[in-house]
Amino acid sequence: MEDEDLIKKIKNEEATSSEALRELINRHSGIYLDAVNACVPKTTNETNKEDLILDKDYHIYKVALDFDPSRNTKFPTYLCDRTKWMCYNLYKKNSKKKIVSPEEVDVEIEDSTDELEVSVRKDQLNKTLDYLSKHPDSRVEKIFNLRYIEGKKNKTMPWRVVSKELNMSIQGCINIHNKTLGEIKKILTK
Repeated sequence: MEDEDLIKKIKNEEATSSEALRELINRHSGIYLDAVNACVPKTTNETNKEDLILDKDYHIYKVALDFDPSRNTKFPTYLCDRTKWMCYNLYKKNSKKKIVSPEEVDVEIEDSTDELEVSVRKDQLNKTLDYLSKHPDSRVEKIFNLRYIEGKKNKTMPWRVVSKELNMSIQGCINIHNKTLGEIKKILTK
C-alpha cells in the first residue's frame, strides 16, 4: 500500500487507521530519527533530543495529518523537512539569551562552585550595564532595558512593543541593538 493511501486512512479515521499509522511509522521512523540526529546540535540540551526521539510516533502522526499530496511532494521528503524545521525552531527557542540584572547574578553566585568564573561573568555584566548607561545615544539603554529587563513574564519583550514605546520603527530598534551588541563584544573581548 502506498504512503498516500495510508495517510488517507489515517485522516478519515477508518477502522484500520491505527494499522495504517503503525505501518507509516515503521516505514519512516528511520528518516525521522536521521533528521533529528542531523539537526539537533551536539551542544544542545540532551533531554530535548531524547524528547524528540521518544515522541517520534506522535510527530510522524502530526506530519501525516498535515500532509497534502496535491503539492507534488512525497511523504518522506515532507516528513524530513518538517522534522528539520521542528528541530531548528526548538534549538532557536532554547538558545535565546537574556541579559540579567545584577540581583539575578547574585543568585547564580550562590549556586556556582567556580568563584573565578562567577567573578568574570559578574564583571562582564557590570561592564555591559555601565556601557549601556553611559552610551551617548539615550535610546540604547532604553532598548536594552525594555527588551531584556522589563520583558513580559520573564521573556524578552517583542520588538513591536519596544519600537512602539520608543516611537521608532522595529528595524531601527533592531539596528541600534545589533550595533551596540557589536560594541559590547569588542569591549568584553579586550
